[in-house]
Formats: sequence, structure tokens, C-alpha cells
Amino acid sequence: KVLAHKHHSIADIMSKAVELDLVITGKENAPVLFFIHGWPDSSKMWEAQTQHFERTHRCVAVSMPLYDVDASAFGSYSSFGYNFDACADSLAAAIKKVSPNAPVTVVMHDFGSYWGFNLQSKYPELVSNIINFDIGFFHLEGSGSLGPALKFGLAYQYVFILVWLLQFIPVVGTAIALWINSRFLSIGAKAAKKHGQYFPNVSEIHPRMNYPYFYLHTNFWLNLLSFGMIRMPVPELSSLAKNRNEAPHCPILFLYGAKKKLMFHDPKWAEALNKRDDGSKSIPIESGHWVMIDEPQASNRHMEEWLQAQTN
Repeated sequence: KVLAHKHHSIADIMSKAVELDLVITGKENAPVLFFIHGWPDSSKMWEAQTQHFERTHRCVAVSMPLYDVDASAFGSYSSFGYNFDACADSLAAAIKKVSPNAPVTVVMHDFGSYWGFNLQSKYPELVSNIINFDIGFFHLEGSGSLGPALKFGLAYQYVFILVWLLQFIPVVGTAIALWINSRFLSIGAKAAKKHGQYFPNVSEIHPRMNYPYFYLHTNFWLNLLSFGMIRMPVPELSSLAKNRNEAPHCPILFLYGAKKKLMFHDPKWAEALNKRDDGSKSIPIESGHWVMIDEPQASNRHMEEWLQAQTN
């Protein structure tokens, strides 16, 4: 299905954006792979992929606001983080900066998938393909097949939201938030270690990184009030919320970890990808949530084969 896309001017995009830190490697005039990390990572998580693909591509790995203390723009970010539309604007500006004349392949994971799907929804002309790790596209209303994941999400995501809010209490807030954050995340780290799977260094995960959880749930409840029984008018907070029934129309490679108790995608959506006529694929990999780190060689192989097929 070929869609007519609205083309946004560079000036319009730049006027809404905040600067994002970019790590750029590879061939200067080659097709661009644009990597978006998720919670609680940074551009560093993609090193196995950027080192592999820099021979054939221009690799651009972004660090989202407040995720990398070494980022040059870190001190200029709002301590409240940014809602998803603002992140889409900033990602779009970064893409225009590195690839002004051609769309890019977006490679994304975890909350990077939500940021990336929102980017594609708002700026479809900037995204030619999507390589999506472990978090599938989902409707904001939820899905019956996602029930267990959504219930689990209510348990841990609201802890992260509480921790994020606590840090704004003067004097003692940050210390309390860090203590809760550390104790809670240690549970996940021990479980991952038990199964031989990767988990980020708990000491490097700061409550400031939790702002996407706050905005995700704030948007959800405001949209529920707007579109549900009460139907109170609220401003548009997310392009994905506005177009929440439209899955991306560009080709998608979905790689997900098969060694998890909970799947963060709708199996029907994954099956539907394999039936599309644009080369989209869904492929399970024997790994945990951080597929590209647990199984870098398998991840790179599937990416490479799919990208080559897309160019043929």
C-alpha cells in the first residue's frame, strides 16, 4: 500500500526539537541505520551492531534525553524529560541532520520502539524500514493476548513512575528514589543472571530515566478520558495515540526474545507481519529481552539478510 506522506520542512522540525547526542560511524554516503535505545540504556548498547554494519552502512546511534550523562547536551535537558511528540520531533531533527535527502532504517528496542513507532507515525517520510527488537506495535487500548504483560506492567511501571515522582521532593527525594530504584531493579538483575541473560548495571540506572513511563500512562489515562465514557477534551499528546489503530505501513523486521516468561507483543501482529507482501518478517531468537546483546551474531545475521533482501 503506497501512501502519500506530508513532507515537513527542516525549519519546522528544528523549531520543535531538542539536541540529541549522536554517535556516528561507518561509510559517509551509505544508507543510514538509525539506532534508538530503550529504557534504561544509551547509544552504547548497540556497539555489536554498529561495529558490524559500519562496513556497509552509515550507523547513527542516538542517546535519548537524560539517559547518558556523558552526552554533550545532557545539561540542557528538562529534568521532567519529554513527552512522546517532543521526542519524535527531536528524533526527526536528528535524522534530517544525518540524512537530509533520504529516509533511514530505524533500529529500535524497548521504549525505543515506542519512540520509533511514534516517529514513524508523525514523520513517515523519514522512515523507509523498521527493525524492531522485542517490543511489538500495540494499540493503546491494549489487547487480550497481551493481558499478562499489561498486568505485569501495571505492577512494575507504576513503581517506576512513583520513583520518578519522588526525585522531585526537595532534599531527600532523590536519595529515597535511588534506594527504591536500586532495590527493585536488583530483583530483575538476579533473575536475568540466573538465566544467563543480560541486564544493565543497576548502579547506572537513575530515576530520571523513568519519564517515559510517566508520560505513557499519563497519555493513556488522558486519552481514555478523551475517547472513553467521559469524553472530556484533552490536547493531542501523542501522534501514536491519534493514529493508534494504524500499524506502520513500511516494511518491518521484528526480532524478539523467545526465552522470556512474558512476551511484549501481540502474537497475531507478529503472524500478520509474515503474511505481508512488503518483505516484513517476525523472527524469534533464543534470548532474553536484550536480544541484540544476548545474541549479537544471530541478531546481526538476521538484520543483514533482511536488509539485503529489501534492496533487491
